[in-house]
Amino acid sequence: MNLRFRSYVALILLLGGVGLSCPGIAQTRMPGYPSAPGVTPNGMLSAQPQPQGVSSVGLDRQDVGHRGGAPKGWIVAGNTPDRYLLSTDFGQGAPFGKGFVRLSWNRVYDSMSSAFATVMQSIRADAYRGKRMRLSALLRTTNVRAAATIWMRVEAQNGKVLAFDNMEAHPLVGTTPWQRANIVLDVPAESATISFGFLLAGSGEVMASDFQFDPVDATVATTAPPVSAPEQALPAAPVNLEFHM
Repeated sequence: MNLRFRSYVALILLLGGVGLSCPGIAQTRMPGYPSAPGVTPNGMLSAQPQPQGVSSVGLDRQDVGHRGGAPKGWIVAGNTPDRYLLSTDFGQGAPFGKGFVRLSWNRVYDSMSSAFATVMQSIRADAYRGKRMRLSALLRTTNVRAAATIWMRVEAQNGKVLAFDNMEAHPLVGTTPWQRANIVLDVPAESATISFGFLLAGSGEVMASDFQFDPVDATVATTAPPVSAPEQALPAAPVNLEFHM
């Protein structure tokens, strides 16, 4: 895995369990403007997951035009979210009549390859425990230098990550047309929360639309990367403090 991309992975894994509304996210052309509409009092947890299965997550057409900020129910996080521009659009450029969110690097700043921002939400896992869930979305990119992806994370009540994927093996880079990205993860019985969204790492622009969150059967393989072999067990006490050979 690319070392830079590994840092994005680590930061995403740290985004759960707290309210990362990130005041200071740039909206449209106003860097420093506060944001994060739709954040619930307990941080990021949506109170009403949708157990019916097939759902379009928050980006259906509601009006025509352009507005700054994230759609209702979504928030913005990352390590430098204030250096990105965010808008929600309905109309020209929208695929299949759907709304889309545009996330782009604010070019008043020098490019930073280590920077990233994500548009995300978290829900309770109650309705999805024991199921295999597929997150998918349409993505379109322009001049992305590092990575544009969707991502999904399943956590236990104590914050332990039970399943995670962020397309690290095949991120979108450069300029690409609208295409569907998919992540499939199992939601174990001990799951407490599910977080998901899309991210832009480095400079460029990504547009996201038509998020879907659906149950699938066991014939659909998970996309979770292989789990690394466990580290060798640690000794119970300090050893060789005098450096014997």
